Amino acid sequence: MRVITLGSGKGGTGRSFVAANLGLALARAGVRTCLVDLDFGSADLHLLLGHLEPKGGILEVLRGHVSSLATAMCPVSANDKLFLVPGAGETVRASGL
Repeated sequence: MRVITLGSGKGGTGRSFVAANLGLALARAGVRTCLVDLDFGSADLHLLLGHLEPKGGILEVLRGHVSSLATAMCPVSANDKLFLVPGAGETVRASGL
């Protein structure tokens, strides 16, 4: 398993756009890929991948409502090798974790 992280000090820099396109490119190349949206302030990777109302996600994993990331993964219709763990559906401050 390989992990690639994308980050930035501020919003609006294109992290989600780059992540979605990198994930799609890897999946199209035959690599089983899972994108995990860890943006607790304004997660929107699910929107770029066509999941308008995701059920579950990273907060459910962190809160113990879902047993693992594998359980929280949902398939992305664009490619059968691409999966997503949606980000927080709410704004979460560090104290709320």
